[in-house]
Amino acid sequence: MRNPAKSGCVSGIFDYDNAAWADRDSRYLLFDVGRDGREDTLDAALAIYEPAVGRFVDRNRIRLYNAACAINFLAFRAGTVAEQKPCGRTLAEDIRWVRAALSKLAP
Repeated sequence: MRNPAKSGCVSGIFDYDNAAWADRDSRYLLFDVGRDGREDTLDAALAIYEPAVGRFVDRNRIRLYNAACAINFLAFRAGTVAEQKPCGRTLAEDIRWVRAALSKLAP
């Protein structure tokens, strides 16, 4: 199987059919991939979305929504053991998401 990142092949599609002009729709486009602080997925989505609707989306608000979601998913873990993945992540992964999301918030 070829690596889509290296081959340039499409490996997934975001369906924006029910998207609204609201920062919260973009909150899950921030990832902690490589922990390098890059926001490539969000950048790519907004590069198309903003010119299409003629409006600016506040990235800091998106980061805040993402942090709120990370904390919410962490809270949802109540009563589970660290290795369980009630929402697809272990406790360590949820904590990493919270920390990464909080670190991206503007002072």
